[in-house]
Amino acid sequence: MRVTFDRNIASSAYISRFFDADCPMTPSLPPHTHVLEVKYDEFLPDHLVQVMDLGDLMQAPFSKYVYSRMPL
Repeated sequence: MRVTFDRNIASSAYISRFFDADCPMTPSLPPHTHVLEVKYDEFLPDHLVQVMDLGDLMQAPFSKYVYSRMPL
């Protein structure tokens, strides 16, 4: 299982400048939005499902690639 937290997801049409510190970037999500990504094989054990009970937070499929391409 792998768990990651992502924030400040952004994209740029300037592919050749992608690693430059001053590369113009377009935010892919609203400010202060975080993505909790959980990847696992086959099944997620019940005790981990309980640990990750997120209350009122939204659970949804999310593609960083798709959301990053949309503003361009």
